Amino acid sequence: MIPLQTAVANLTKLTIGTGGGLSGGAGYLMGFSFNYSNQILVSPNGQVALMESISAPVFPLNAVVWPGGLGGYGGLQLTLSNAQTPPDLASSGVGSLNYGVGGGKGLGGGIDVSLGSGTQGQNVLQLTFTLGGGLGGYGHGVSPVTTTVTPMCPR
Repeated sequence: MIPLQTAVANLTKLTIGTGGGLSGGAGYLMGFSFNYSNQILVSPNGQVALMESISAPVFPLNAVVWPGGLGGYGGLQLTLSNAQTPPDLASSGVGSLNYGVGGGKGLGGGIDVSLGSGTQGQNVLQLTFTLGGGLGGYGHGVSPVTTTVTPMCPR
């Protein structure tokens, strides 16, 4: 998969990630949300790294859950980012803000959008698409995300 990601990263000048993850939420209209993602990244300059992103329900009511209850989705993920190197996606503490929307019953999926700051202070946008299974219907939420990036094949 890394050679394909490298070709796409070179062609698009975007950092490309592939892997898996999940998002979920609970509540009645208002509630909390969380997400987890683990992916291999390839940047336009050829760097390869492992990325892990985690958000926790740090705000008591950080989500809209529709139609009330418990729901979530998880599966294979594809990430596109304007980050020029994998470290641009790393953060400490509350490094970026994530907005996710998705759900399903049986088949499920969603889209997460994260905005953070890169190594040079530039804005870094990350779009993550998830396709797999879902339960409980539809929901969306906003939460801070902490991302760690571990180099695998530095160039």
